[in-house]
Amino acid sequence: MVKLNDIPLIEAHPRNYNPINRAHSSIKYVVIHYTSNTNDTARNNVTYFHDAITQTSAHYFVSDNSIYQSVPLNHAAYAVGIGSMKNPYFKWPTMWKKITNSNSVSIEICGGKTGPEPADNVKKLAAELTSELLKKLGLSPSCVYRHYDVTGKPCPKWAVDDNLKWLEFMLWVSNYFYGKDVDNLTDSPENYNMFKTWFERYLKERSAMIATWEVAAMNYCDEKGIIKDGRPKSILTRGELAEVMMRVDKKYSEAITELNKRMDNGNG
Repeated sequence: MVKLNDIPLIEAHPRNYNPINRAHSSIKYVVIHYTSNTNDTARNNVTYFHDAITQTSAHYFVSDNSIYQSVPLNHAAYAVGIGSMKNPYFKWPTMWKKITNSNSVSIEICGGKTGPEPADNVKKLAAELTSELLKKLGLSPSCVYRHYDVTGKPCPKWAVDDNLKWLEFMLWVSNYFYGKDVDNLTDSPENYNMFKTWFERYLKERSAMIATWEVAAMNYCDEKGIIKDGRPKSILTRGELAEVMMRVDKKYSEAITELNKRMDNGNG
């Protein structure tokens, strides 16, 4: 069981985090990262940030059966900014400019034995830590985001490449938070609400990434009266598809009728 007061602190170099004190009440989000390393440990990471001046940091590092704190909660870590970049990695991440270093806590999850994705037991430990932080700060699981959601950086990459892995992690967070069995994810109201929260975020994320060709195609369909919605990333049901096909068929039939009239009048 994770107890926040028992987590060892190896404080990061003073230049690696914001020296100004902040109130715990100013913290509104928990952001999940990954180190992108292979077979690293929480202790090795906090030791590195203690010794080296990187001007980057995170509050906690999690590895196999091990959690270390690097930055006290009453200080902001340098974790969710974009450094010297002028814009995020894509336009525009869901929580861009909403989650900042000042109003968040950052957790780094160390890599696995053979690659940067951690084993499930490490993810579950990070989920339990996340849950305990939420309780301490008076927040809920809906306040947990990926680094990716803030800046567009593919971090944690395993949770960006496979959204179901992120959903699974968030269900673990939810189950720890509500005192449920994390090894047996059930169809509980809490899990259903977590799924809805995650899925709504997923739809917002998709709608934010619109390609130029999609805009042109949507404008064309709007002018022709085929699709009036204007949201290229929205989900299309079978009923809605049938409606679109009916409109296309109607347009086609009207065009054929008009062509036949012209042929009959000798204007073809």
